Amino acid sequence: MNNWMDILEKLSLRDSAIKESEILFNLPHDLHNDWDNFMRGKTCPILDNGDHGIYTWDLNQFLNRF
Repeated sequence: MNNWMDILEKLSLRDSAIKESEILFNLPHDLHNDWDNFMRGKTCPILDNGDHGIYTWDLNQFLNRF
């Protein structure tokens, strides 16, 4: 399994929303468009610091594609 996949799978085990910046930092650049297309139209929480968050179930669903 790829190192980025391991990191993102660990992030998906959290009980709370994940910063999207954490996901994009670890996701290979060539998959950023796939991520953007996947997330289009999904509801995302706004975190306390104003960052966009991602629900863990959305990240799991994205990772299951690989």
